[in-house]
Amino acid sequence: MNTSTDIITGTNQKKGVFWKRVLDAYDAATESNADEISLRTISSFKGRWMRISEAVLKWCGSYDKARERKGSGYNEDDVIQEAHKIHENSFGRFTFYEEWIQLRNRTNSGSGSSGKRTRDEGDNSSPTTPTSVGVGDERVARAEGIKKAKSRLKGKAPSSKAFKELETFNSRLQLLGDSMNVSNEAEMKRLEIQERKEARKQRKIELEQYRINWEQLSRLEQKVNREQWEDEMIVILRNSIQRFNNDA
Repeated sequence: MNTSTDIITGTNQKKGVFWKRVLDAYDAATESNADEISLRTISSFKGRWMRISEAVLKWCGSYDKARERKGSGYNEDDVIQEAHKIHENSFGRFTFYEEWIQLRNRTNSGSGSSGKRTRDEGDNSSPTTPTSVGVGDERVARAEGIKKAKSRLKGKAPSSKAFKELETFNSRLQLLGDSMNVSNEAEMKRLEIQERKEARKQRKIELEQYRINWEQLSRLEQKVNREQWEDEMIVILRNSIQRFNNDA
């Protein structure tokens, strides 16, 4: 968090430099708490960050819905409790609550339904934190922007707002839902094709067994002096052929 919220450096960092700074900060903490903190790699940091950011993004939507339902007559604890119920019904248990608290306290104010999209690993700059959430009607003070801070240090103020919101949370959530629907439909189609292939393969095996049984039955029936086991085999083969014909 400290690595990405530096007011001058901000998130406008090359991703390699950013994650190296994260690793250096983690290694520094490990030295003073070697028995409590395990060693990690940049890859493990990236993987955990993606899991947290995706989960928090969904949680922000649940929190927004809870605030709409509860209205102004309820306190923050009521809203949080309702948000947990909504989230669990839609996505399962929210396991990054403490992480969300940290993000909310360190990033821009808001209900979670607006803000910049979380950057993926394909970008050249470091990832931003997911959208944050204010507490009830009391908002966390908006952090000073990167350009504003740099301009202040140079003795001049920005003439206009540097950034505009690219899209609302609801539109991002809709895109996520559409993407999941497409993936589910593709998976269902793949399974149907696989099932048809397996069915054709099984039918081919059954036809081959039917042919073998029929040939063996014909040879046994043409034999004049049969032994007892051969008569028993004829009965078994006839029953097998009859079952196949009934199922066909």
